[in-house]
Parts: sequence; structure tokens; C-alpha cells
Amino acid sequence: MVRGRRRRLALAVAALVAPALWGCGPRETVYQLRLVTASCTGPSPMEGVTHFLFRITGEGLDPIDVTTLATTRQLQLPAIPVGNRRVVDARAYAGEPKAGGRLVSMGRSLAFDVPEVPLQLAQDLTVFLRPVNMLTPINLSLSPQSCAKMGYPHAGHSATVMRDGKVLLAGGYDINPTSGERVASSHAELFDPATGGFSDLPDLSFVDAQQRTVLTPRAFHSGTLVAGSAGRVLLAGGEVYVAGSMTPQPQDTALLFDPQARAYTLVPMRRERSQHGAVADSGGRILMLGGLTAGGALAQSLEWFNPTQSQFTEVPATQQLSRVQMGVSAVQGGRFVAVAGGSTGAAVTSEVRLYGWDTSAFTFTVATTSQLLEPRRAPAMSWVGDPTRLVALGGYSNLNEITGISPLASTEVVATSPQVQVSSGPNIAVARGDACAATLADGRLLFSGGRGVDFNLAARAMENVELVVQSSTGGPPSVLGLPNLPRGRYFHSCTTLQDGTVLIAGGEDRQGTLVEVLQDAYVFTPAPLD
Repeated sequence: MVRGRRRRLALAVAALVAPALWGCGPRETVYQLRLVTASCTGPSPMEGVTHFLFRITGEGLDPIDVTTLATTRQLQLPAIPVGNRRVVDARAYAGEPKAGGRLVSMGRSLAFDVPEVPLQLAQDLTVFLRPVNMLTPINLSLSPQSCAKMGYPHAGHSATVMRDGKVLLAGGYDINPTSGERVASSHAELFDPATGGFSDLPDLSFVDAQQRTVLTPRAFHSGTLVAGSAGRVLLAGGEVYVAGSMTPQPQDTALLFDPQARAYTLVPMRRERSQHGAVADSGGRILMLGGLTAGGALAQSLEWFNPTQSQFTEVPATQQLSRVQMGVSAVQGGRFVAVAGGSTGAAVTSEVRLYGWDTSAFTFTVATTSQLLEPRRAPAMSWVGDPTRLVALGGYSNLNEITGISPLASTEVVATSPQVQVSSGPNIAVARGDACAATLADGRLLFSGGRGVDFNLAARAMENVELVVQSSTGGPPSVLGLPNLPRGRYFHSCTTLQDGTVLIAGGEDRQGTLVEVLQDAYVFTPAPLD
């Protein structure tokens, strides 16, 4: 029996979920690894698998590896040393891993701490084994042959990873089947990576002075994790729709979601704002910039959310930004907020700005400006390779919507240190805008979906998925094609989870005059670099 500063890890491999193997004495914690090796549809994660490699990593811990045959039904893995952020990788190979075996599928536990004082109860660690470099439907840990989907259709919604690793999916819009018009949603739900399930949350709402519950549906809002809090999420701005009106109504409120209370608090904003950018900087401040305001005008002013006081403060008028559909991303670990391209209302712009926090002035100011090589709006943008280097992918070169859009297949790399430099990147496979970009933990970037044109030059949702990889020599990144999404989509979410996978959820599928807001969800599992 292992005692002292190491804890036992037990494993059972099964097509479903393994039962607990044993109890434990008072001086041990047993970590029960529940390995889900079945899928609800598509390729089996066990197809051709002959070997498993299990790896234990964590803070201050050299990786601990153990290899076993896939036919082994039960085994005891090495004890886990006391420490923080321990992770268990499970990798399935066709062939012996250290003799050129091919990685077929893998999964990873959420990070957990092994305490000095042993826990009395066995702790479950659920790991889903999924084929690598593929998008797979989400299955349930308790019923792996069952595919999971969201409780409601969502497009133009927010998807925010919370401190416990769960994902808050909130708001968005659906389509009225009679009129074909958008209807803003007040629905919210949680995705739990440990179970693969979606569960309902209270609708987006607040309690007014008369103790009445007031629904506050919203689409094209922002969802941002609030730093230094008990996992709160700020759902800011957004828009609603009035039947028969072509102009959305931007909102001037935010909801602060408390996961412990499962309730929302209404927070007034400085002005109406929708389709804006929202990024938390390294100090935990959340900068709101650009977007649409009342009457379809552009919101010129900026504002920021103070997490310690739970209120918004307007940025001085000297820092105004009249922009919508721009690429927005944190850069250099949150030292700056980058804004690239977008629409000024009259034209598509190529301007790049970096905003940074001015400690002496207690506000955000423009640190520097530059220019993209070509104007573009609605690009997907995130960092790739390292947090100083951004890539802007695709977008549109004109202001037309639905008909006559002009999607771009080009990409641009924006290096922000030691100074801003813009260079041309590789083309993506299919020209499109309104796509989604998610940076993986290892610096690669997943680029999915978007809106392009068909052979008749009519707008359509695209199903393409690509992986952007930074060159090891410092040159431009490369774009690698991946299997397509089962259905094209844009205005969807793509969210990097704590286990290194990416959740792709919802969106609008448009094929000619046929429009549908989607309810499905998929997980992308990247092959590791090591």
C-alpha cells in the first residue's frame, strides 16, 4: 500500500465507464480513472489500438509514463506525488508507442491537486478517449453511445470557460419559422467536459425593485470571465430584435453571472453596445470597444469594467474608436488589447491599434497604431506561436451583406514585439469571413467555419476546418487542412477547454435561402506535439 506523499491511481479500461476498483485506508487517496473508450457515432477511438500510454504531469513534476497493452482490462498506474495541477493523459496507439506506433486517440483529465492530507473518499477522474485531429460529436460519460447536444439552438451567443472548467453558453438568437426573422434568446446552459452533458441554467434575467423577474434576452453580446472573483462571468451588451424592424436594438446593460448562486446581477453600462469587442487585460480589467449603438450608429466611446467595484467606467473621448466587425484579441499575455480591421460604417479599414493600461491616468490609451496589408472586416483573429504574434484570417473586403459579399482567403501576421510589424501569411483553403479562431494551449490555432459564397456567388455557410501552426524558424505560419464540420456554420463559438480540446457549438447554417440555427456541438482533439 502506498503511503506518505504519493497517492494511488487506479484504472479500468472498458467500452463504457469503469466501476470503482477498491476502497482505501485513511492514509491514502485513491484516484479512480474512468476511461470512456466508446463513441456515439463515427470512428471508434479504439479502432486499430494495440497499446495505451498513460502520462502523469503537473507543477514541478517530471512526466511519469507507463505503457500497457490495450487488452489489459485492469491495472494500477504509478502513484501520484503530492502537488498542484496534476493531469493524467491517456493515449491510444496502433503499435508500440516508443517504436513508431501511430497515435489513434487520446484524452486528458482536468487538472487536480493532490493534497498533503489524504482524502478519505475515492476521487473520480473521467477521461474521454477521442480520435486525434478530428471533430467528434460529444458523448455522455454515463451513456457513451448517446450523443449530446445543446438544450437550445444558439447563434451569435457567448461561450465562456469558467474557473471550474465548465462552459457557460448564453443568449444568441434563433429564427422565427414563420417570419424568418431573428429572435433574441434568453436561454443559458452549462457544458461539463467531465460528463459530456449540457444542463440548463436560469434564463438571462434580473430581479427588479418590485421583486419581479425580468428576462433580458441578448445576441451578439460578449461573455468574459471576471478575474479575481468566485468564477463570475460578465455578459455585456448585445442586441434584441423587434418584429418587422430591420434595425437591431443594442442593449445598455450587462449581467454578472454568479455560478455559486446560479443567478445574475444587472450592471448598467455607459451606453448601448452590440457586436463589440471585449477583452480582459493582465490586470483583470475588461475593455469594451467598438460595436453598434442606438439607431444602427457606431459606438464611438470605449468603456471598461472594473472587477473590484463591479461597475463600468468610460474611457476619455480622446481614445474614441468608431468600428464594428473588427478582429479583437489580447496580446502579450494581456498587456495590450489589439484591434485590427473592421468597418467604419463608410468603408472597410486596415488600421491596427494596440490599447494598453495607463497606470498614471487610470485608463486605457492607444499604445501604437499600424496598418494591415489590405482592408478587411470580420476576420477571425487570435495569437499563434506565442502571445506576441497575432494572425488575422479571412474576412470581407467590402461592406455588402448576404448578397455581393466579397470574402477573403488571405491571412496576415501581426507581430507586436518589439514593435508592430505586419506581414503576409499563407492563404486559407476557402475564402470566408465570420469564422471562429481558438488558440490551443501549445500555440497552434484552430480555424473553423465561416461564411463564403457558392458557385452562384450567393452567401453560404462553410464547413472548412484548418489548423494554423507557427514555423519553428520564425517564418510565416502554415495552414493545415482538417476534416470538415458535418455542417457549415458561422456566428458559432469555438472555445479552448482546460483539457486542451476545443468545443465548437451552434451557429447559423445558410445554404441559399435555407437558414437554420444549429443546436449541435463537437469537440476537436489535437494531437500533442510531444
